[in-house]
Amino acid sequence: MPSKKVEEFRAELLKREAEAVQLLKDYKELFNSERGQRVLNDLKDKFGWLCPSFEMGMKVDDVDGFLREGMKQPLLHIEYCLNVEAKLPTIILNDEK
Repeated sequence: MPSKKVEEFRAELLKREAEAVQLLKDYKELFNSERGQRVLNDLKDKFGWLCPSFEMGMKVDDVDGFLREGMKQPLLHIEYCLNVEAKLPTIILNDEK
């Protein structure tokens, strides 16, 4: 029989995973709507989604390229959330070894 600590850990893990799955579903519902697509496209235009972060001749220590790349990170996260499968993984915690 699993200890109380193990049961609490399992319950917390399941809760966090369920919250993460719900958040992915929320991203999909929001950004797959007509309004969400308009907002996402506007963000992509404003933050250089299709523009290169670095250009030929730029020095590796050129801060502008890193700033442009950083501006794209929220968009990359949104795209990831829209493309990842939102399902609760099967948790296997076997304490009977």
